[in-house]
Amino acid sequence: MNVETSSTPDVVSREPASSRPEDGHLLFAVAVGLLVTAYNFFLVERERSVLAKGPTFLGHLHLSWLEMALYASLFCCYSIVLLTGLTALLSMAGRSLRKHSVLGKLPGLLVATTFAIAVTAEFKVFQFFRGAFDLTLMRNLGGGSLWNAWAYAKDEFNGLLPPILASLGVLILGAILVGRRVRTLSALPRIARRHARLWRPRRLLVYNAVLLFAPVLIVAASPALNEALGNSLAYRIYKIPAQRLTDFDGDGYGMMDRPADFAPFDPRRHPYAVDIPGNGIDEDGIGGDLPSYHWNRVIPRWTNALQRRNVLLIVLETARADLLTADVNGVPVMPTLRNLPGYPIQIVSHNGFTAAAVTSILNGTVALDETDGISLIDRFHELGYATGVFSGQHEGHGNIASRTNMLHADRFEDATTFPARDRMYGATLTGSLAFPSPLVTAAFTRWLTSLDPYKPFFAYLNWQEMHFPYYYPGAPKRLLLQPIPRADISPDRAAWTRDTYWNAARLVDESLASVMAALDKLHRREDTVVLVTGDHGEELFEQGFLGHGVNLDVEEYRAVAKLINSPWKPPAGPVGQSDVGAIIHNALSTPRDALPLYPDVLCFVGDPSRPTQIGLMTARGLIAYDFLHDAWTGQSLDGGPMFQTKPSLDVIQTWESFVGLQLASRTQETKR
Repeated sequence: MNVETSSTPDVVSREPASSRPEDGHLLFAVAVGLLVTAYNFFLVERERSVLAKGPTFLGHLHLSWLEMALYASLFCCYSIVLLTGLTALLSMAGRSLRKHSVLGKLPGLLVATTFAIAVTAEFKVFQFFRGAFDLTLMRNLGGGSLWNAWAYAKDEFNGLLPPILASLGVLILGAILVGRRVRTLSALPRIARRHARLWRPRRLLVYNAVLLFAPVLIVAASPALNEALGNSLAYRIYKIPAQRLTDFDGDGYGMMDRPADFAPFDPRRHPYAVDIPGNGIDEDGIGGDLPSYHWNRVIPRWTNALQRRNVLLIVLETARADLLTADVNGVPVMPTLRNLPGYPIQIVSHNGFTAAAVTSILNGTVALDETDGISLIDRFHELGYATGVFSGQHEGHGNIASRTNMLHADRFEDATTFPARDRMYGATLTGSLAFPSPLVTAAFTRWLTSLDPYKPFFAYLNWQEMHFPYYYPGAPKRLLLQPIPRADISPDRAAWTRDTYWNAARLVDESLASVMAALDKLHRREDTVVLVTGDHGEELFEQGFLGHGVNLDVEEYRAVAKLINSPWKPPAGPVGQSDVGAIIHNALSTPRDALPLYPDVLCFVGDPSRPTQIGLMTARGLIAYDFLHDAWTGQSLDGGPMFQTKPSLDVIQTWESFVGLQLASRTQETKR
């Protein structure tokens, strides 16, 4: 009896280590990590449709079935290992909490909550850029600086609190439900024992080492899979060490970057290095050494011999060049614009995004971060004109209003001044605010009626109907019975998508008719020069994309344009948006005083100093270079399929000259 009694305490004290409370906490962390990973995966699929191959606005991916399986598996692995590893580190730091039944779960819940907030915020920023967001694009829109990009997008983050709180509520509720199940599972010795073996610190170290090395293999084996995994915040975090370690010369580019560093041990030579003319070194690795700067475009001075005629500048959001000739069952899409007497112009966007395009139109600049432009608002103020801005979008979005001095106008009305009940969409973030063109037209008409009939005016109007998804609730259906729902937009429904887009164009055309009627009523049409132009084009799956500004092609970069009621005839070839000021000047001057226009238009995708693509739009068509794929393509000026073509030194040297002179200009400005 004494032997049996004395041995009992030893049996009780030797409880399996796997059933300790802290093992249950780690199992809880894994379970909650799975919940957050599923939430993250849902958000990515909702916005990017990587597996569903849905309507990925402004981009696409082509994955094989094997790549899709690897994508889903690696997406989960990276997130789970990251969350569990961070939880283990926090648990080790807070040893006193590890044996507490409730507080021991705090590290796992804290890590999961932080990750959920991060992916929710990222998803909302995806929505802010309407599907086009990534860190590179955000930096590009900020002129190459993430700090400036934050200023560009800061207004959007004011609306993040409600969705973050909602997602956290769902997470906490899920964690409570998961926690109850985990307590049941961790009470079973066999399951708890297996769990403890799977997530021991040594194994976590092995998992992390494998995942840290894996991006090197993924980048080499499947660029498409690497691009797809770029949607995972966890994968991007694990990829950072490999990117830094393969940057052998410390120039900011390594073997993991796209494009990769072609001179890994020479810090003077790397992708996007500014090429120094005539030094015998090809700094950026394309086209050889730049022989000289031949960028000769300057913002011209206006002559004093201008006719004091009214000027009306109408910018149509997302207006393709073929709108002038487009028909639906033999009926013109834009009959008013087509039939108004005037001259079509082959306007080309330099950048393909609204903020940069409107800035180019009004300031005469090529790049978003150029500071030497002269706003048309200020030009006409100096000429004694009444000036007005009437826009259906939020002109503070992308700092458009401040960049172009819109607030200097005598009358300024945009999406912040119209009644909230009249919004086209329910979203309240600045990137999504939009109002229909009849409302904008009515505001312009009221202002026009109030003006002194003997004082000339300059007015800028911006109409929003043609932006994705090309239809808003309650919009008239002029050219079709049923617009395509946003969720149904896909390449196999391209015709339906295009018809919905044509219907939006017809609504804008009706507003143009209303504007012309208002000018007629006030007897001001004959003395008013009208320039109608798009801010950029729109691809509707012709080259495999939907949207604008992400693939350099005619559909995305050529915009509709027509000069009305002017005796001056524009050139037949392409004209850049930076020449809009010169076009207006020439429409008000004699042929002898006309300013020169530049026939070959530099275009780029992203920040011009680090673009993914560059090209020239000429009378012969488009020729473009893709940095990421080291490929040259061409396309006719009227569209059609893209084809492989020979390299063009003119494209490279035009871009290198522009970037080099812009850098020199900014350096001089800094020294001042």
